[in-house]
Amino acid sequence: MILNSNSNVPSLSAPRGQKRINLREALAFAPDLTKPLDMTFGELSAAYIAVHLNGAEMQLRKWIDLLGERSAWEIAPNELARAGVAMIDNGYSPSTVNRNLSQIGSIYRWAKRRMLTPPGFISPTISQYRYE
Repeated sequence: MILNSNSNVPSLSAPRGQKRINLREALAFAPDLTKPLDMTFGELSAAYIAVHLNGAEMQLRKWIDLLGERSAWEIAPNELARAGVAMIDNGYSPSTVNRNLSQIGSIYRWAKRRMLTPPGFISPTISQYRYE
């Protein structure tokens, strides 16, 4: 901390090469992250796809068709499990279902890191078992 020569008030200047931030001022302009964003699963998926160009769009298309208009935070684990069984019953391999569910889990982990989720939110993919 550098003291201003005229007083004992700390200055916001820093020695050369060190970064300084006034957190109070920075947070005054930051979005309020204490309230969850009201996002549909489709909007959350689109935000994830825009940032991660990893081919997720192809895997997620059927899931967005199924869950896209629903709140991203209200998807239940049993819905994903039932959809996984339906995929297998319609010819998808268990490994494909596992990759799809893993992709959905990646979306929710990304949302949590970006502080988009409601406080205490638990991803619906956490309790999913792997299909064999």
